[in-house]
Amino acid sequence: MNLSAKTTGPWQHTLDVEVPADEVERHLEEAARQIQRRATLPGFRKGRVPLDLVRQHFADHVEAEFQDAFIPRLVNEAVDQARLTPVIPPLVRLPGFVPKAPLKLEVVVDVKPEVEVKHYKGLKASRTARTIDEARVDEVLDGLREQSAVFLDLDRPAGRGDVVLLDSTRLDANGRRMSGTRSKGQRVLLGAPDLMPDLENGLLGATAGQERTIEVQYPEGYERTELAGKKARYVVAIRKIQEKKLRPLDDNFTREVFKLDSV
Repeated sequence: MNLSAKTTGPWQHTLDVEVPADEVERHLEEAARQIQRRATLPGFRKGRVPLDLVRQHFADHVEAEFQDAFIPRLVNEAVDQARLTPVIPPLVRLPGFVPKAPLKLEVVVDVKPEVEVKHYKGLKASRTARTIDEARVDEVLDGLREQSAVFLDLDRPAGRGDVVLLDSTRLDANGRRMSGTRSKGQRVLLGAPDLMPDLENGLLGATAGQERTIEVQYPEGYERTELAGKKARYVVAIRKIQEKKLRPLDDNFTREVFKLDSV
């Protein structure tokens, strides 16, 4: 990995990262092998499709798997190498992905600002006491468990209670993919109370590696006005079927999340 860093704001740094083509190819092959284990093509049993055919027929899935697995790790390594401590997750800009070419990306890192404190002596302050009840504590802890949930891959069709990891693109009236509507890496919980029935019904029974077209009827009061009261069609590429596991609220959880010894 080649790395150059520059200061682009009072508390912002921009990292230019370049990964050699041979290293990119190695990680793409690893991603292809992950897809190979669940890929099917006519004439081949599941998991037996040759790797070159996986790269050819499932190129989008291989790229998505590559980006999900490799890009976050690459960003973390770059931030560590630059000796930066982000205050929020870094912003990653990937201009374009070209197989068999070096991978270039830009990482924008916001860090804690250095502030010189002046003229504070003699200032008066008052303390406001707030009562925090157990119900509020439980609510926050449940939210933290949701944020640190673990998603386990499943080798079966999706059912209610499962999570579907997918990419989606909206289609126009002629069935063509609309520019600027692609959304990658969405997690959809089947059975969630706010999930639209059309979307849930379109994803039930889906399997990893499958592509489906789903029509969704939006209600009149939908928050996105351009979709309110209308039907829209989407083509969705199913990446994975997963089970969502919440971590138990135990001492291991508090040690890893809060660096505290016990609940």
